[in-house]
Amino acid sequence: MLNKIRQININNFIFIAMILGFLVGMILNLWVPESFFKNTILIDNIFYFGSTAFINLMKMLVVPLVFCSIVVGTASIINTKKIGNITIEIIILYLGTTLIAVCIAILLASLIQPGNGLNMIGSVYTSNVTSNVTLTDKCDKQFSSPL
Repeated sequence: MLNKIRQININNFIFIAMILGFLVGMILNLWVPESFFKNTILIDNIFYFGSTAFINLMKMLVVPLVFCSIVVGTASIINTKKIGNITIEIIILYLGTTLIAVCIAILLASLIQPGNGLNMIGSVYTSNVTSNVTLTDKCDKQFSSPL
């Protein structure tokens, strides 16, 4: 049994985890009633802490990965005269894709019009619930930057 698990490709593990995450989310949303355990312990603590840790780990991975790929790509160029031309092409490509992304964002925002009809004047969020200190609140206070 353990040998069969070791033979599974990492891509299949990721796909299985995505399906399991989807199923757990659907089960929690549709069939588990609102309760202290569901809202406070599972969603506000365990899932939030795990997802925040995962996103922070991904953020830490991006910069070294991009740096290493740029260094390896630059080192693989044999003809040093091409580096200037490639740099100009990369800058043009970056600016072009950024321009396309901004145009798409402006077009979608003008079509969808998010926030249209939202009246924020006089709306005050009131609650009679006292604040609960969660695990993530404690971590945010402990690791927060003084700046």
